Amino acid sequence: MEELKEFELIESSIRNSYDILVGEKTFDEIINQENIEYIMFHIDPFIDFPEDEDIDYLIAYFEQNEEYEKCARLLKLKK
Repeated sequence: MEELKEFELIESSIRNSYDILVGEKTFDEIINQENIEYIMFHIDPFIDFPEDEDIDYLIAYFEQNEEYEKCARLLKLKK
């Protein structure tokens, strides 16, 4: 049961991070939701994007889930 909760938190953080990176949601929109929400990366207002290796992690996750449209959008963000 605990492993399932941990998996759900990880999945939520990955999806929230994706939403922020591609501009579907803002950081404020995510943290102001009624549920406690998580993100995968530290959001620094002076840095536009996370490192390529962070984006690669998200791409690998979405590849595994066969969400190729998300992978394509993330590839466009790489430096």
